[in-house]
Amino acid sequence: MRIKTIKAIFTNLLFVIGVVLVIFGFTRGALTAANLVVFDKYPLNSYEERQCGEGFTRVPMKPLDVEVSNTPNTVTKSQKAECEASLEHSRKIKMINDVIGSLSMLICGTTLVLGFKKFIFD
Repeated sequence: MRIKTIKAIFTNLLFVIGVVLVIFGFTRGALTAANLVVFDKYPLNSYEERQCGEGFTRVPMKPLDVEVSNTPNTVTKSQKAECEASLEHSRKIKMINDVIGSLSMLICGTTLVLGFKKFIFD
C-alpha cells in the first residue's frame, strides 16, 4: 500500500471516531440535562434509591462465636439520617461523573473532528 493511502485511512478513521464521540457526548449531555431539569433530586440506580426506603434495616456485624438473637433490628433516626446523607452524597457524585463524562466526550470528539476535518475536506 502506498503511504498516501495509509494516511487517508488513518485520518478518516480518526475523523469518524471523533464524530461518534460527539454524538455520544451530546446524547449523554442531553440525558444529564434532562435528569437535572425534570427531577427534584438527581436520580440514582433503582437499588440505590430504595436503600433507605421502607424496608431499611441496619444489621450490625456480630462475631461468629456469639449466638444471634431473633430480636428485630430497629432503626434509629440518626441511622436513617446518616443513610439519607449518604444517598445525597451518592447523588452528587453520580451527577458530577455524568456531567464530566458527557463534557469530556463532547470536547474530545469535537477536537478530533476539527483537527482532522482539514485533512479530509481538502
